[in-house]
Amino acid sequence: MLYRTQLRFENVNFDGRGLQFRSDLRVDSKQQDATVKFTLAPRTPAYTDSFIAKLDRCARERVFVMLRESELPHPAALIRKRLQGDSGPPMPRFSDLFMLLLAMGIAPDVKFLSYNSVTRYANLDEALVDARALVGDGWVEAIGRPMLEELLTSDGGELVFDGGTVLSGVAHWQPRART
Repeated sequence: MLYRTQLRFENVNFDGRGLQFRSDLRVDSKQQDATVKFTLAPRTPAYTDSFIAKLDRCARERVFVMLRESELPHPAALIRKRLQGDSGPPMPRFSDLFMLLLAMGIAPDVKFLSYNSVTRYANLDEALVDARALVGDGWVEAIGRPMLEELLTSDGGELVFDGGTVLSGVAHWQPRART
């Protein structure tokens, strides 16, 4: 019998004093993982050492962040899904950024853009190195290599993967006043 379950909690104000709690639990019939990470909030009240706060501190006029909202347009993402049944650890999306900014009291200006994603490789060896790195321990050469060859097309001496149309969001805002 095959089974899989996955549960994740992130960025919870765990004890009302800024303790962040992150927990990942994954159980399936092939492998079992459990990871728990606690992050203590900084002790200086005026200083929050987050990625967004760092951008805010470094910016002069505007802060710009662009993140993809679509699935990862990469051949290895499709191979990983076929080999392992999932697309790997969740990647941050624009919607995650937007909700985080709102929670931090930042109402950014937003612009969406669509573009065609194309990944080019000089040869199959380069494509294999790239795919193996993204798939990780689940890579099975005898299965992954033919899948990769099937996903790539030849174009002017290069191998190309057409990732299709990608939707990305750009959030920008005026940095908050420095204290």
